[in-house]
Amino acid sequence: MTTVEDIRQIDLFDSLDDGALESIAAFSTIKEFADGDVILAENDGKGLVIRDLYLLMDGSVRIQKHPQGFFPLKAIDIQAIDNEVYGEIGWLLGSKPSAEVTSSGSSRMLVVNGIKLFDLCDRDTNVGYNILFRLSAILAMRLVNQTSANFAS
Repeated sequence: MTTVEDIRQIDLFDSLDDGALESIAAFSTIKEFADGDVILAENDGKGLVIRDLYLLMDGSVRIQKHPQGFFPLKAIDIQAIDNEVYGEIGWLLGSKPSAEVTSSGSSRMLVVNGIKLFDLCDRDTNVGYNILFRLSAILAMRLVNQTSANFAS
């Protein structure tokens, strides 16, 4: 069972009160992955839309992206920002994963039911504002880091 203390470790939920953290804990699980386990698959052949958020608690992951169609996977260097979140594009847009996320060594992820999280954000606009503001900041920092890396090379 996921506890409020588990949720409190995640920077995405920093500004939320105990009631909101309890709600999120109720629809979240902790999953462990071994080296090489695929956490999210970009092209799994099923076209699945995964609405869950994956938040890295321990360990590290590799991110790979198909540039177009069926070309080979390309590694993407995304620096970890706080407790890194994955699956956020699918969560926000209702689309399938935009990249493949694979465990690099053993890792532990908090998996949040994205549909229930959206419902919570709809019911409590303060929770929704805080989560979406923090998620926007994380995405903006990814863009800044990626842009800086591209100009440096």
